[in-house]
Amino acid sequence: MENQTESKPRIGVGRTEMDFLHQGKILTAVHPFYGPANSLTLLKQMKSSLANQFIREPTSPEVVSFVHKYFGGNEPRAKEVNQIMKSNYFRGFTGILYLPKEKIAHFIDYPKFDESSIVNKDDLLARLNESRAQVSFTHLKEEVVKWQDIRKHPYFIAWAGGEEGAEKLAEFALGHSRREDYILVPDVSDLKEPIARVATLYSDWVVSGLSVDSDYLGDEDSGYAFAVSTLEQSVK
Repeated sequence: MENQTESKPRIGVGRTEMDFLHQGKILTAVHPFYGPANSLTLLKQMKSSLANQFIREPTSPEVVSFVHKYFGGNEPRAKEVNQIMKSNYFRGFTGILYLPKEKIAHFIDYPKFDESSIVNKDDLLARLNESRAQVSFTHLKEEVVKWQDIRKHPYFIAWAGGEEGAEKLAEFALGHSRREDYILVPDVSDLKEPIARVATLYSDWVVSGLSVDSDYLGDEDSGYAFAVSTLEQSVK
């Protein structure tokens, strides 16, 4: 885990700003968090915020970096992160598009949702050129992965945005008594048509484990999200 004293939450006007390191930049998560709600409602809550022009939804790699920074901390907002991870989950706004013909899953950030809050498959199909990672169906099955194997596993690398993110997931797993991550994905063994899902991260999987989930439709009403400030900072 990162040193909790490296950057402390900064107090802004009417909100708390929680800095975290992500892919060479310091990003800022905005508190209070949104939720519990489904994905579409979480997005609407962000857009209705007074600061909506300066914030956006987080991707799954950004959720990894944020939770890696604050999970297990003793500050009030860190304790809130702990509670959400153990009782609910953080939504990562990354769509996962499963294509049976190619036997590939594409990871595409900022998916759209229909009026029922289900991730929009057609939108992801139209945006295949924006796919930031692809994983063969060979690596997509529900299984438990020991922390030593997480950092090189193609699924975790894609979900977390690269090997640096997968390393954070491995370190995060070490903070649980089971010291492992659980892959939760749809059964693609007999898939006939493309399907779409959205990313979710939560703790306490079957008593103190970590679930890295790509099998949520988006309409579940128990998710939380933080907003990311668009005013990004460079690491000094």
